[in-house]
Amino acid sequence: MIKPSLSKKILKGVGASLVLLFFAFFNLSPAADATIKTCPRKTRSERVKSVRQRARETGRQEKSYCRRRGQGRRPAPSGRGSSSGPAISVVRGAHTYGPGLQMASLQETGIGKYSSNLRPDIRFRADQDGQIVSVMPYIIWTKPSRGYSAGTGGRIKVELRTDGPDHFPSEAVLATGYDNNPMNGYFPVIRFSSPGKVKKGGLYHLVFTNVDPDPAANWVSIDSLLAVAPGERVPTDPRQPGLSDDLAVIYGTREANSWRLRPGETPIFQVAYADGHKQGQGYMESMIRNAHAISGQAAVREVFTVRDANRKVASLAIRLKRLNGRGALDVRLETGGGSVLEDASIPAASIPTEDGWINVPFKGPRVLSVGGSYRIILTAPADTTYSIYSVDKGSHYGFDPATYFHDGHAEFTTGSGWTGWTKKSGGVVVERNVLSTDLQFYFNCE
Repeated sequence: MIKPSLSKKILKGVGASLVLLFFAFFNLSPAADATIKTCPRKTRSERVKSVRQRARETGRQEKSYCRRRGQGRRPAPSGRGSSSGPAISVVRGAHTYGPGLQMASLQETGIGKYSSNLRPDIRFRADQDGQIVSVMPYIIWTKPSRGYSAGTGGRIKVELRTDGPDHFPSEAVLATGYDNNPMNGYFPVIRFSSPGKVKKGGLYHLVFTNVDPDPAANWVSIDSLLAVAPGERVPTDPRQPGLSDDLAVIYGTREANSWRLRPGETPIFQVAYADGHKQGQGYMESMIRNAHAISGQAAVREVFTVRDANRKVASLAIRLKRLNGRGALDVRLETGGGSVLEDASIPAASIPTEDGWINVPFKGPRVLSVGGSYRIILTAPADTTYSIYSVDKGSHYGFDPATYFHDGHAEFTTGSGWTGWTKKSGGVVVERNVLSTDLQFYFNCE
């Protein structure tokens, strides 16, 4: 009778032989397909330690990329393609009309902060030939520090660079500027010592480096727009419906080949040209804590006037969520005078219970005429509640109208008249009738 321990050894040996025969028959090696590899077994303390080590090196919490047995290959980071091809997507105003972006909150990246000296990068595509003379980022800091900054804030160098391999920054510097006192305001205009010449359609990078003698002790952070809340799926193709994937947040260190894309983030910035032209992304705050209900007499709307050209639109997309009930959401597009152009009823089952996009197809193409005023109105029966929040454009911080949807603003009502959005902090109203926010929406243009 074969002992149990010996039988296990025999079966283990037979199994190993069969695996080797399989690879030999198909002319493969066990390393040929990474999906069959499994992670080395680690204790819980070892796994926690490795994740924390990555957090110290990269400046943010990251999930372990160790795969469980049976899982497939981790997808390659998006945006790391051939350096010769453009990062493709939609340009605001070309195929969409409206803000065309989603925002859950803000996400900071320390400039310096760790011994690896983190370096955030903003990638963008120049929309004209010219000379860029300055950049305005969103610098976040607090006194005392709350995790956004430390010490004196450091000394921040900003470099305008050309695009390199994999659409990460090259080493070719076109212009350089410094912020010697980064704790003096949140939207500093950092001027370059000499303008950087750019060509329309070219990809460029704004690299932020902390050149303080002790960047791990003296640092601030740069803020970006976080598209989704933690745990939600990061949007892809494009990351923002109405913005180009050319627009991206990247980070790295001083080490070679350290650049990485942050696909869930969208930069907040503005560059100025010598001729006065400006471009960038000017939405800079989420009103997620100031959401308004859509139920009974409580309704929301976006009012807008088309400024630049006629828009032929075929459908509308809106981002919101359902809280309770089974009543349909009514979406109405009408002129400023009240003439109804479209009136759609969206079943409750079609609307997510977490913030997400819904599509509202039109019965036929509609032309939004230049100079014409329009309204998108959202209502629901009293036994059902939907929730929606707006996004704030930085018009009050010096952002140019070219960096956001300049044609309209969001409003709400509880049944006694329409008013601009309400801002709260800690449950206390700090500002009423705010006219600088927009609903998260966009039209699909033909």
